[in-house]
Amino acid sequence: MSTVAAHPATVRSEPVARAAALGVAAICISFAGLQIALAAGAPLGEHVWGGSQPTVLSGSMRIVAVGAAVVLVGMATVVTRRAGLFGRPTRWLMPATWGVAGYFTFNTVGNLASSSDVERYVFGPSTAAVAALAVVVASRSSPEPRRSRAAPHRMARSVNSSAAPAKTHRARPPYGRPCPSQRIGEDNP
Repeated sequence: MSTVAAHPATVRSEPVARAAALGVAAICISFAGLQIALAAGAPLGEHVWGGSQPTVLSGSMRIVAVGAAVVLVGMATVVTRRAGLFGRPTRWLMPATWGVAGYFTFNTVGNLASSSDVERYVFGPSTAAVAALAVVVASRSSPEPRRSRAAPHRMARSVNSSAAPAKTHRARPPYGRPCPSQRIGEDNP
């Protein structure tokens, strides 16, 4: 039995990248839950949005909180897909993961400058951790494409997209009779 050894850095980075992606997802989902609670009327408004909101968010800010929750879940999805935890690898995931890292870096600066103690001492370190973990996931090598049982021909093209597609041959039924799909008068090989 012969095995092909993978590059050592790739092997070591896989568990680290996956753990980092799970950390990003856990924190993002927690923040999304907080935003949903705020949208539902939880009296935590003074601890978010720079400490500028009343205890219970206004109607328009509740809508913004729902939008923030959707964005946070989307960010968690991007990072976990980039780490190869689910879905097929695509090219846009790497720059999108770098975007998540950049967003949380700027968010950390805002949290640390906030007048709210909760944002400064809880959300600031949390968003800094998300930014660092997203950098770990974004900087890893691309995952190997998974084999698809349903469509193996797609995987063959994605592995070597510069190769010309394989020529297909028409099926010929036994005894030299043409298939119904072949037109009459067409040159049959």
